[in-house]
Amino acid sequence: MTAREHHFLPALAALPLSQRATGLMPQPVESVINSWLNLNISAQQRLLQNQQENLQAWGAWLQRIPQIARANTMSKLAEQEMNVMMSAGQLASQQLVDLISLQENLQVNYSYWFSLHHPAAGLMSNSRPSPRLFAAELKPESRSR
Repeated sequence: MTAREHHFLPALAALPLSQRATGLMPQPVESVINSWLNLNISAQQRLLQNQQENLQAWGAWLQRIPQIARANTMSKLAEQEMNVMMSAGQLASQQLVDLISLQENLQVNYSYWFSLHHPAAGLMSNSRPSPRLFAAELKPESRSR
């Protein structure tokens, strides 16, 4: 067992008991646990990648600050200060958008995982057509819109 999987042990220890008690997981427990761990590891990797990209972007931003001291007129100084501040705002804005996009993506992925491994999820969603069925029913001319 890897170090990343170690923090899931308390939840995994309770899993067989809950499965026997409620019968919620029809798949073999090992495959459910493996898919859950893979989903969590993937989420952690994406978050770490996002954080590394953010650190690199802020590092590049910090390297622009010494350029302000090179301004030889007040107008150039004001222009460079404003450019640095606007780029900081753009970085913060883009990072917030990236983080929210990641959260939305994870929400979809975990919901999909839950629908695959929880029998009650299929019962709850029977009133709506699945996206795959809906896309298959579209006529070729309406797909291009």
